[in-house]
Amino acid sequence: MSILSCRHVSRVYGQGEARVTALSDATFDIPEGQFTVFTGPSGSGKSTLLHLCGGLDLPDEGQILIGGEDLYGMPEKRRAVFRRRTFGFVFQAFNLMPVLTAEENILMPLLLDKRRKDEAWFQELTCLLGISDRLKHLPGQLSGGQQQRVAIARALIAKPRVIFADEPTGNLDTDTGTEVLSLLRSSSRALGSTVVMITHDPGIAALAERRIHIVNGRLKEDGAE
Repeated sequence: MSILSCRHVSRVYGQGEARVTALSDATFDIPEGQFTVFTGPSGSGKSTLLHLCGGLDLPDEGQILIGGEDLYGMPEKRRAVFRRRTFGFVFQAFNLMPVLTAEENILMPLLLDKRRKDEAWFQELTCLLGISDRLKHLPGQLSGGQQQRVAIARALIAKPRVIFADEPTGNLDTDTGTEVLSLLRSSSRALGSTVVMITHDPGIAALAERRIHIVNGRLKEDGAE
């Protein structure tokens, strides 16, 4: 069963001479549990695609289905709740709250949704990511790799069905980036989540189960394991 389906999705920015087609007629299906990477040069449409699939932007044309539900057929308030409960996001810049401890940052999605912490899952997740001994530290007291692990834990704590990762290793050195990516894969598999990631790094992309290349807003299947 497809967890994410895009049907003829397009997104255009600007008008006249400033008009830019960021995404053109994108159509694909991603089955539940698959780790898919979208690759392409800067400005190719990768981030636009991720933002559209994650409910963060509005398409000009087309339809995006999540588990069979029309993401943009929902009223805005319902879509916001659906996004919070269904998706997890990992960004290149970590986006951690500097005044909160690692544990508080991880639990933020649950607090926003007024949900209780699943202690067993919290312990399993933080142990798997190797940050159990860093939970009382502030982000400024953590290395880049540790901050990204906290960000991954935050994305997974609410047990999302889909994890969207936007260049999650972009601010890390190669070895740390590969290690963090491996941890993202193992922790998402423990949960059974689907991972959709964008990257410009061919080495990182090679670790995915499926790769789709984007050039000038158009998609081309690149290969699969």
